[in-house]
Amino acid sequence: MLGLALSCPALMPRARAQQKSRPASSGQTARNLAGLSFPQLLRKARKGDVQAMFLAGRMRENGASGVRKSLARAARWYRRAALAGHAGAQFRLARILHLGGPGIRRSARNAVVFYRAAATRGKVEAMHWLAWCLEHGQGVEKDPAQAIKWYEKAVHAGYGPSMNNLGLIHLTGKGIKRDPARALALFRKAANQHDPWGANNLGGMYEMGWGTRKNLKKARIFYELAVKLNNTTARANLARVDALLRRAGSAPAGAPAPASPPSPARPAPGHP
Repeated sequence: MLGLALSCPALMPRARAQQKSRPASSGQTARNLAGLSFPQLLRKARKGDVQAMFLAGRMRENGASGVRKSLARAARWYRRAALAGHAGAQFRLARILHLGGPGIRRSARNAVVFYRAAATRGKVEAMHWLAWCLEHGQGVEKDPAQAIKWYEKAVHAGYGPSMNNLGLIHLTGKGIKRDPARALALFRKAANQHDPWGANNLGGMYEMGWGTRKNLKKARIFYELAVKLNNTTARANLARVDALLRRAGSAPAGAPAPASPPSPARPAPGHP
């Protein structure tokens, strides 16, 4: 475990961050930097090019183009770009801190600092994960109203996973009046964005008749879509609906045997 400053609670004091913050490089766009080798990127990053810092972090995080993968070194570059106001770097650093890894101590509290910074700069994925942390009380006190606010911002920006999670909130009535019809509409929007959980949960709504009339054929359509989107939970749901349709004489030939009843679900914290 490396003794990185990243695990320090005073990771990004607001006043200090503002003093050190610099505008992102406008002379070099991401497209200009994309063709540079890793050593060339490092030279630019060391000279203060914020986008180069971010791209150096990405290459270290992913081990791209023959660069040795190092989460700790990626986090250092992300931190430098994050403190300069780069929303993408703030989000990637938040994910690293939230999940932890080799050389990185997991810290949901520090992750929330950077999720919030990136979210306020319009990074949609950061809005989603800030909402998730507020909903579940990870790294921050639970605040259902604020969670809903940030999910709604991400939904307005067209982000499928937030449509799914907000749909679940409306379905279960957690922190808000229960509204199955609103949940159905959000799951439908998520499925249209090819979100695997949104498709699965829309199938569940049709199977159970929540917020709409029960319709097993429609349930099957969306469970099958979720399976195609690699949602493993949907496989059992599809098998169960196929068994029900088979009994009614409407199942496709060769449909599998039944499984357990459905329950609305969301991705685990590590879901990308």
